[in-house]
Amino acid sequence: MTNPDAGIFDSKAYAEALAFSRSLRAPGNPLDFPSYADYVRLVAERVVIDLESFDPDMADFQELPETYELAYLTARLERLRARILAERGVDVKDL
Repeated sequence: MTNPDAGIFDSKAYAEALAFSRSLRAPGNPLDFPSYADYVRLVAERVVIDLESFDPDMADFQELPETYELAYLTARLERLRARILAERGVDVKDL
């Protein structure tokens, strides 16, 4: 059971969602990462969400569990940082 005082970033659910997000590969997409619509569908295979309410044109999908939404953003940011470091030689974490 998760400690109720722990932040979401310290939770087991977030750690699992982040490991899942980091493992995804979508060659041909920016950063070799799936689109948000594809990500929602992949998450739906793991957790129960209401895909009937999903509209691909929406900027935000409210039914995605917060841990998976944060994990998606974190994994994309990590890949972007790595790409900038590889292509430009700049470690943006130090900025």
